[in-house]
Amino acid sequence: MRGRSKISLCLAWLRFVPLLLLWACLPAKEILDSPLSGQGAEAARADPGYMSYLERRSMLNHASRLSQIVSGSNMNWRHPANEPMPEHILAQGDVWLHIHPQNVRSSLENTPLRQLDNPLFWAMLRKTGIGGLYVAPTGASGSLRDTQEHLDFVGSGDIIQYTFAGNVGTEDDYAQMLRHASEQKILLGGDILPLASGIGPDFFLSAHNVRDYPGLYCMLEAPRALWPHLPPSPPAGDDWRVLPLNEEQTAALAEAGFIPKKMRQESLPYVPKSGWAATGEVKGADGTTRRWVYRYVYNYRRPLLNLYDPSHLADKLLSGSLIYQVGILGNALAGFQTAPLIGLEAEGTEQRGIDNPANYMASLGLAGELARQSRAYGGWTWLRDELPLPLMRAALRSGPDLAKDGVFSPALEHALLSGRKELLEFMLDEALRHEVDFRRLVHISSGPYGVDYSLPHLRYLAGMAEDSAAGGLKQRAAELLELTLEQAGRRALAAAGGEESLSAFEGNVLYSTPLGLAGTALGPRPPDALAGAFETEARRGHMLLQFFKAMLPGIFMLGGQDLAGTMPLRPQILLQPDGNWNRRLSTAGSYPLTLRAETSGFSGQGIPAARNIYGPLDAQSHDPNSALNELAGIIRLRRELHMDKATLAGRLRTRGEGMLALFTRLPEDSPLSPPGRQAGIILLGNFSRLKSEEKIDLAGLPELAALNGRYRLFALYGNMGGIYQQQNQLILNAPPWSGAVLLLEKL
Repeated sequence: MRGRSKISLCLAWLRFVPLLLLWACLPAKEILDSPLSGQGAEAARADPGYMSYLERRSMLNHASRLSQIVSGSNMNWRHPANEPMPEHILAQGDVWLHIHPQNVRSSLENTPLRQLDNPLFWAMLRKTGIGGLYVAPTGASGSLRDTQEHLDFVGSGDIIQYTFAGNVGTEDDYAQMLRHASEQKILLGGDILPLASGIGPDFFLSAHNVRDYPGLYCMLEAPRALWPHLPPSPPAGDDWRVLPLNEEQTAALAEAGFIPKKMRQESLPYVPKSGWAATGEVKGADGTTRRWVYRYVYNYRRPLLNLYDPSHLADKLLSGSLIYQVGILGNALAGFQTAPLIGLEAEGTEQRGIDNPANYMASLGLAGELARQSRAYGGWTWLRDELPLPLMRAALRSGPDLAKDGVFSPALEHALLSGRKELLEFMLDEALRHEVDFRRLVHISSGPYGVDYSLPHLRYLAGMAEDSAAGGLKQRAAELLELTLEQAGRRALAAAGGEESLSAFEGNVLYSTPLGLAGTALGPRPPDALAGAFETEARRGHMLLQFFKAMLPGIFMLGGQDLAGTMPLRPQILLQPDGNWNRRLSTAGSYPLTLRAETSGFSGQGIPAARNIYGPLDAQSHDPNSALNELAGIIRLRRELHMDKATLAGRLRTRGEGMLALFTRLPEDSPLSPPGRQAGIILLGNFSRLKSEEKIDLAGLPELAALNGRYRLFALYGNMGGIYQQQNQLILNAPPWSGAVLLLEKL
């Protein structure tokens, strides 16, 4: 009921699209062609006509128009909004496909949105059992204008417009896709504007000192006396190149009392990288030339919105993005991040512990408000931050409906890579200790972003005071953090000894695709790598990873690269003029959704085609032995078990260094739960490249010990052998990279 009312509301709002398109930001290329450089640029910056040109394309102007649709209407009061409602979205769509549109092979005529809105694609989703399509990011990237900087495309977080980038598609394309998705009973989703956006019209207007635009970002007008301490201003015609401050420049500004000597977030190991940057000399609308210093997060081309400014422009920008995503586009699920707000204040004289609630109260408050607004419009939200488990649990209490899985990711990926389970077992035990509700987690694929080894929970524990870390958790977390990073770096380095590199470890990120991760775990690639047995083994490891995630409570979210079997780009394709290669782009190789798209050698953003082992999705759907149909079988089992509403009760002790066994209680409405009797499953996975002979003591878990052997086991799915029950023991042989699901039925 909730989904239908939401969709009807969104369709009703579509009548506003023609009006909104009058103010929509132009594609990046058109902004690129605007008078930002060359002769006459100085006059253009101070010209009122140019200011008007920027305002028409600004997100803030767009947000003002969007707010008029909601203000004075009953749209804020149609749905309960204050409490999370994860059960509703789980009932309508517990398996999702995340498509990064800039990762899809396309052309001007065959854009990613048009490829997605295709009868063959809808049929593939239905056949596979996918009930939700998440398309993000879709807005134009500010770094598209910076041809001299090799920034990673895959983050694509430096968004500068609400509307679609020209190489992704149009609002009309999306509106048609919404209609067809509704007919197919498939939900749509996407990201709202990130807190650290990009260098676009709104930032330009702020730097021009237009009205109260400077209050939109954490930016400060630098006095001329401090200009010598800023990076040298770019030459005329290149004034819009923003530049990061180095340590000496930052210290000089702090010593002058212009910026804080230290921001609190710089002491928190689980907060994204941040710092200060500066503009060049910009002539304002009032004729005064200024230089600005601003706070950034992730990288210096991502200025941070100022949620503390009394103008409340940043709040307006985020609210407008939610109206656009949930109301205008009809997205059922909206994703956002609030971690950039954690610790965003000057460091005080007294040291504050990393677990002090004051560090993250602003972040939790914003998460709660964004989630409340989305639910009021009929949508749901998920928190996409990498957070320590106590913070994630606190956010879920009254904030978003769902959160990104920080328990099994990257622990599962690391288990596959290293063949060892230490990180996986530690994170699972910690999640059980903190009573994390696994039904509210989104188990995602690493996709084109690579495997993130920031490991915020380990860093959180390792940084706690000694007397706060009961049971030696502080030391164990510190040791495990060091061991995990060493294992990941060593494995990536070893795999680079072959003909081509399948991964690279840099800045706590393992740059590889999901299938490339399995190939990395296999070691150096021989000539004609991933042919024959090597390809079969890589697929085996990749499918084990997806199988295990699918058998967890909550939402299972695949990536497009999982379905296509995308491999990392060859280093030779990514060579730069200095002879180096941009590792961050190695995961971004494009893949075809359909056979027709194979004729295009690039994505819309110019990313070269990668090697895709599984192939186009429409071709796979007709092959009974394809990876797509193997995934469809896994998803069917997930649906039969009603895994989305199951309860993960605990883990069983196993011998093998890469062997994991979990016990999960099935919900009462599962078809496999006999009337009046409790049923559950035992999920088994051997992530090691070695065979493991297991004798698992089922009585080791209190919940099963209470049954005193009064149950029976049935093998439902898997590729393990020799499974049998001997009183309270489970005996089995687990081949390398194997998994299984056993149904446990109480007698």
